[in-house]
This record gives sequence, C-alpha cells and structure tokens, in this order.
Amino acid sequence: MNNLISTENIININQNVTLSEYEKSENIFLDKKIYDVLSTNFIKYLDIINTGEPCEYILKAKQYVGIIKIGNLIIKINPKIGLENLFYLINYCYDLPIKFDEKTPLDISEEVFNYYIYIFAKEVKDIIAKGILKKYLNLIEDTTYIKGRLLIEKNIRRNISNSLKNLCQYEEFSEDILENQILKLVTKKLVRFIENKQLDNILRNNLIYLKEISDLKIISNDDFKNLIFTRLNEGYRYPLNLARLFLENFFVKDTFGETTVSSFLVGMNKLFEMFIYKALKEKLESSELTIKYQKGFSLDDENKIRIYPDMLIFKNNIPIIVIDAKYKLTKEDEFNQSDVYQMISYCKKLGISKSILAFPFFEGIDLSKRKIFSFFNKEIFLENFYINLNREEILNKFATKELAEYIKNYCQNYFKYLGEKN
Repeated sequence: MNNLISTENIININQNVTLSEYEKSENIFLDKKIYDVLSTNFIKYLDIINTGEPCEYILKAKQYVGIIKIGNLIIKINPKIGLENLFYLINYCYDLPIKFDEKTPLDISEEVFNYYIYIFAKEVKDIIAKGILKKYLNLIEDTTYIKGRLLIEKNIRRNISNSLKNLCQYEEFSEDILENQILKLVTKKLVRFIENKQLDNILRNNLIYLKEISDLKIISNDDFKNLIFTRLNEGYRYPLNLARLFLENFFVKDTFGETTVSSFLVGMNKLFEMFIYKALKEKLESSELTIKYQKGFSLDDENKIRIYPDMLIFKNNIPIIVIDAKYKLTKEDEFNQSDVYQMISYCKKLGISKSILAFPFFEGIDLSKRKIFSFFNKEIFLENFYINLNREEILNKFATKELAEYIKNYCQNYFKYLGEKN
C-alpha cells in the first residue's frame, strides 16, 4: 500500500504533526524536497527516522519546542511542562512583564509568537513617537578639514603620504547607537518572518524611521551584557529583552527553491539553565555566596581543552559547589554516564567535593528516591535535584527555594568543618 503513494501526491497533502518533547510521531510521508529541507536545516531539532519504506518517516522531537513550517508540512512541538508554564518561564528569564488572558487557550502556533512580535513592534513604535534615543559618540575620522581635536602624533605616523587629510577626534550627538542598531537588526529579521499584514505594516513603518541607523550583521551576548540601563534609556529595556529572546532562539523564514520555510524554536535546555541561574542568584543575594554562570576553565595543562560549568557557587572567591542543568527525562535514581564523567572532571579540576545535577520535575517522578553518588572514597559527591517549573512555582519564586536552602546549609557546614579542621 505504501508503494502506491507517489511523490506528486505527497506534495499536495497538507500535513499537521503535533508532538511533545522527546515524543515520536506516527509514520508520515515526506516528498524529497521537504525531506531535504528538514534534514539539512532541522536535524539539530528533530530526529528523522526512515521506516524503510519509500518517502515514509518517523519524526522524534528533542528538547526544542515551537513550530516548523516547510511547504505543506506543519510541525508543532509542545513542552512537557505545559504551554502556560513555558510562557511564564520565558517571561521570567527574559524579564518580560507579559500576562496572558486566563480564558485564552494557549497553543504552540504563530498566534502566540505573533503576540510577542506585536509587543516588540509596538514598543519600538512608542520609542519612535517619543523620539529615538541619541548619545554623544567619541569618533575618530580622516577629514580634509580640522574637526574637533587634531591627533598630531597619529597624523605624523599615518598621513605622511597624504597631507590633504587630517586624523581628528570629535564628539557627535547621534542616534546611531547600539540600542537602536539592535532594534533595527531584529525588526529587519522579523519583517522577513512575519505573515500577518497588520504586524508587517507596523514593522516596515518602524524601519522607515530607523533607516539612518547602521546595519549590524551580528549581535553577541557581550553586546547585551554591555548595555547599561539608566534613566535615559530605561524605555529600551523591554524591547531589547524581546530582541534578545528572538535572537537567542531559532527564528527564521526563508525559501529553498519553491519551498517556503518558517520556524520559531525555543531551546528548553538553555531556557532551563537561564532560569536556575537567575532564580538562584536572587535567592543567594542576601548571603555571602555568589553564583557565576558558565565561567570558563582550562582542563588540560596546555590550555587547549576548555570546560564551562553551568553554575559555580563561590564564597570568598573559593569555589564550593558546581551545578549543571540538564533538561532531560530521567528516572529518579539514574544518571547518564557522560553527565557523571563531566561532573567528576569539573570537581577534579576545581578542587570541589560537591556537585549537583538539576533536572526538571515531570509528573510521575518520586522525589523520595533522589540519589547521591560518591566517588574516590567519598572525595566527590554527586546529587540530583528536581526543579518544578509550573506557573505558581515560577511566579512565587518557589522553584529553586529548596535547592538554595540546601546550598546555604552545605556551605555553612563546609566552612565550619574547615574551621574545626584547622
């Protein structure tokens, strides 16, 4: 029966596939064009399993949630923690004060993501209406006339062969600043993605007012870290947080031949890491402990192999606990061997005896079976913790309360033991 389905017929079949994370689909049929686009661009986000029959495949979701549209194929991937919990998690991690109507059923669809885009477009429109932010920029330029301060020493070195130009340093009150450059970059990306005409009009109109802003090709995490909010640019905080949300997640629309592709995929592992770090940082603020996120170290003597623990707990610049967030399905008393080796490497390198693997809490997990492993005659201990990601736990900041209290108690006892030992 399968062999009777031709590629021409498959092209005309509208297919909707709805999965949860880590879930497999039923057998579906993909023509070669759609399969090629899916296997080339989305293999990081989905497993594509050939059943052995022509054009017949099984899709298996990974730890990404969202929507993929390739021609006539629509794939929706729902989070195991629930859609409402996901959006409150996103809003918490990215400092987005967005609230969803309790009566509105949430769906992994373009409507939800369009709502985020609408908020961004509206915020940028409001910024333009109030007046685009300008700052004094310190510029250096070769000019045919003296402008600002003449850089005599640099002119002697650089312009011996060109006496008609002078290297000058001056200040200019300009709107061509990082904040506006980020807004323009993201707006241009969204225009390529959006299909809603109303949103498209708002975004394109915003671009008209941003036309004098320089075009950036890429934005790094450091660019966002270097943004300092003051009274003058506080109005940019909300849209820039939305810009970061869009840029850090797989968000694209493109055309491959005659096939149109659009997608928005949120990486749950990254989001889970961000949440634990931010929530623990808040919980530990009043203590003498500090937490650092993905601080790099060299594992080997030649400084060629780098390690980046998700989180490190310090007191007086002494590392005490290493924490890694693992957004995956696990049994209460099991550890993945590669995760164990990774944590042992962290502990050995940093001289730490306590390590913690943090997992999301899913329904059916028995917390009474939480496991502690010891290694090298109790030199290193590894323990698992489960973080509840439901809406109330996030909003009331209870999700990491138990873990934070455990960290405080352990560190207190650790330094008490060191004092008694000495």
